[in-house]
Amino acid sequence: MTVFPSNGSQSIPIFLWFRRGIAVLIALVFLPLLVLAVTVSGLRSSLAEPDGLIEALREADFYGYVHDHLAPALLDGLFDETDSRVIRAAEPLKDDVAAALREGFPPAGLQQATESGIRTVWPYLTGQQEQFELRLDIATGGGRSVDALSQRIARGDAALYDAMIALIVDGVMEEADAVPFASGLLSRDDVEEHARAILPREWLLRSVAGAVDDIGAYYTGETENSVITIPLEGRADAVEDALIAILSNADPDGDMLERGVADAIESRLPAIPIAIPGFGPVTADPVSGLIQQAVSESELDRVRAHVIVGVAQYAVGHSDTLVPTDVEVSLIGARDRVSDTISQRTDTYLRGQFETVPVCETGEWENILQSQWTSVTLPPCVLDGIDYDAFLEILDITPGDRISSLIRGLIPLSVSIDEDDIRGAIGPEAAAFIERARKLMTEGITFDVAGFGEAIDLNLLDNAVDARGAIRDGVRIDQDSVDALVEDVFGAEARSTLQTVRRYRALGQVIHIVLWAAALLPLLLAAVVGGQGWEGRLTWASATLGSGAALIWLIATLLPGLALAPVFDSWAASFPESSTSSAGREFVARVDIFVTVLLDGILEDIRTQAIMVGVVAGVGLIIARLLAPASVGRRPAGR
Repeated sequence: MTVFPSNGSQSIPIFLWFRRGIAVLIALVFLPLLVLAVTVSGLRSSLAEPDGLIEALREADFYGYVHDHLAPALLDGLFDETDSRVIRAAEPLKDDVAAALREGFPPAGLQQATESGIRTVWPYLTGQQEQFELRLDIATGGGRSVDALSQRIARGDAALYDAMIALIVDGVMEEADAVPFASGLLSRDDVEEHARAILPREWLLRSVAGAVDDIGAYYTGETENSVITIPLEGRADAVEDALIAILSNADPDGDMLERGVADAIESRLPAIPIAIPGFGPVTADPVSGLIQQAVSESELDRVRAHVIVGVAQYAVGHSDTLVPTDVEVSLIGARDRVSDTISQRTDTYLRGQFETVPVCETGEWENILQSQWTSVTLPPCVLDGIDYDAFLEILDITPGDRISSLIRGLIPLSVSIDEDDIRGAIGPEAAAFIERARKLMTEGITFDVAGFGEAIDLNLLDNAVDARGAIRDGVRIDQDSVDALVEDVFGAEARSTLQTVRRYRALGQVIHIVLWAAALLPLLLAAVVGGQGWEGRLTWASATLGSGAALIWLIATLLPGLALAPVFDSWAASFPESSTSSAGREFVARVDIFVTVLLDGILEDIRTQAIMVGVVAGVGLIIARLLAPASVGRRPAGR
C-alpha cells in the first residue's frame, strides 16, 4: 500500500495533521507560561495601589471591631491581669472607657487615618520611595476621650463609688495598721462609715472627674503642670466630726489624757523640803500621783472633750496648735481629797508608832513642854501613862490639820495643760499621724502625673515623658519604624526580605517582561507550526491565546470555592467557641472576610487581565476571518 502517492495528493493532509499535533504540544507548553504571566500581571496591578487592601479592611470593618470588640477585650485583660488596686477600683468604668474611646476615636476617624497612612506607607513598601514620614494625631482624639470619660465619671453609678470607697478604706486601714497608735483602733466598718460621710458620692466622683481632666490636659499638652491636686477644704467639717468620733474611741479609759494631766501637775508643783511621817518627803512626785487620782471623772471628761476637739481642729487646719488655748484642769476638789488622805495617813502612822516612844526621864517632859513642841513628828519621849490622844491634848497640837494645811498650800487651784503636755501624752507616733492628716487636709490630695504610671504599676506609662511626647506631638512613623516593626513581629529575616523586595522592584518589571516574552515565544512557534499563511497562523495564535485566557478566567473564578474556602474553613474551625473569647471569634470571622475580599480583589485583577488577553485573541480571530477570503483562492490546503 502506498502511504505517500507519487502525485502528493494525500501527503499534504497527513503532514498538516502532524504539524498541528506538534503545535498542540507547543501550546501546552505555552499555557502554563501564559497563566504565570497573567497572574504576575494581575498581582502587579493589585500591588500598584493599596486600593485592594483598603477595600478589604472596609469590608471586614476592622474599624468597628476595634471599638466593639478589641477595646473591651483589652480592658478585660487589663483588669484581670493587673495587681494594681487603683486599676481594679476603676473596673466599673470599663464600659465607660470603651465608650469614651469610641467618642474620641470614632470608626470613621480611624478609617480615614488608617487609609491615609496606608497610602503614605505603600510607596515605600512597594519600593517606589526610599523614605516617608507619617504622623498620627492622638492628642485631639485623646482630649475628646478624656472629656467624655470625665463626664461619665461625674455621672458615675453606685458601683464605681463603692469601688473607690473600698480603695480608700484599704489605704486607711493599711496606714492605721502601720501606726501602733491607730492599730486596732479602727474597724473596717467604722472607716467605711466615716469615708462615706467625708466623701459623699457626688463630691468624690466630681473630684475624680476633675483629676481625670487634669491628667488628660497634661498628657495632651494643654498644660505643663504635672502636679494634680484635689482640695479637701470643703470637707474639713466632715473630717473634723469623724476625727472627734475616732479620737473619742481612741482612749476610752482616759489613760492617755491622765498621763498628760499627771505630767502637767508634776511639772508645776513646787517642792517643799519636809518629810511627813508615814508619807515621806513632800515633793511633786508622790503628791502629783495622788492629785491625778483625785481629779473627778467629770472634770477629766470635760478636759478630754476639749482636747479632742482641739486636736481635730488642728488636724483639719482650723487651728495652728493642738489646743487653741491652754486647758485648765480644776484641782479644787482634788486638793481637799489629797490633803485629807495625806493627813489621815500621817495620823494613822503616828498613832501606831506612839506605843514605841520611850517614857521620859526626870526633867525631859518638862523640857518638851517648855519648848512648845509643834513638830508633826513624835517627841523623843512621852509622859508615863498617857495615850496618843492625851499626848495631843496636853501639847495642844493636831498633826493632821497642820499637814492638811501644808498640802493645801502646795496644790494650786488649777493646772494648765498646753500643747507640749498633749504631745507628750499622745507620743511621737500619734503626733506624726496627726501631722500627716493635717498636711493632707491643708494641701489636698496631690500626686505627680509624671509618676502616675509607676504608681499604678502600668508598664504603658512607666516612661511618662515619652508617653506624653507621643500623645502631645503625635506618633511619628517613618521607614525606620516600619522596618523595626516588621522585625519585631516577623523576625529579622522578614525585615531582610522586605528590603530585598523593595530593592528588586525594577527587576520585577524585567521579570514581568521576560515572562510575557517566554509565553509569546511558544505562542508564535505554535502559530507558525500549526497554521499556514497569515490567516492560519493568526487563527492558531488567537485560538491558543483565547483558550489560555478562558482557562485562566476559569481558574481564577473557581479557585476561591474549590481551594481557598476549605483552607479558611479549616483555619477558622481551629478556634472552637469554647476555647476563645467572643473578641477572638469575631477577629477570626473578620480576618476570614478580610482575606477573602483581598484575594477576590487580586483574582479580579487576574480575571481582568485574562479578559484583556481574551479580547486580544478575539480581535485576532476577527482579523483572521477578514483575511480568509483573500487566502482561500491562493492556499486552499493551508487552512
